[in-house]
Amino acid sequence: MSIRNELRQPGNGKKITGHDIDALERFGEDTRHMIVFDVITWDCPVGDKGERVRIFLTDEGYKKALESEVRGEMKIVRHARVRKHADAIQQYEAAQKHFAAVMNGRTQLPVKDWQKEQKELLAKRYVMCDEYYSLKEEITSVEAIRRSVENLISDITPEWTATRVRNVEIG
Repeated sequence: MSIRNELRQPGNGKKITGHDIDALERFGEDTRHMIVFDVITWDCPVGDKGERVRIFLTDEGYKKALESEVRGEMKIVRHARVRKHADAIQQYEAAQKHFAAVMNGRTQLPVKDWQKEQKELLAKRYVMCDEYYSLKEEITSVEAIRRSVENLISDITPEWTATRVRNVEIG
């Protein structure tokens, strides 16, 4: 049996009356609950004694159903929270909250300001890139000079030590 069929006929094989699982009430803006219940007394506001009923309810309607259950008029067999497009709504609300915080009370996007800032940052980037490449060339030149100086020192040092040793022996 598929889940959809089980939702259509849950429990011990009792026929369910009331809203169908695909009923339009399920998709109402304020619909938050689905309950399946057994009607226990004739005083129950929905259904006849002995019936199993499925209905989609608002928060207020669900509170009334719980009160009816406390009075013994019905027994809730199954309850599910229903929220149409819950993920999309949550993402929208988060985006709206972020947008409100970023806008600082403004009502329109500051596109021209953003474009101006983008141009300024791009110009700074080009200046910094030029400076980077200039420094990179300088480092290459300095490294070449350092290697040349080290080579000169290494070539001069043996001659200098030999001259010094000769001066000491001679003198």
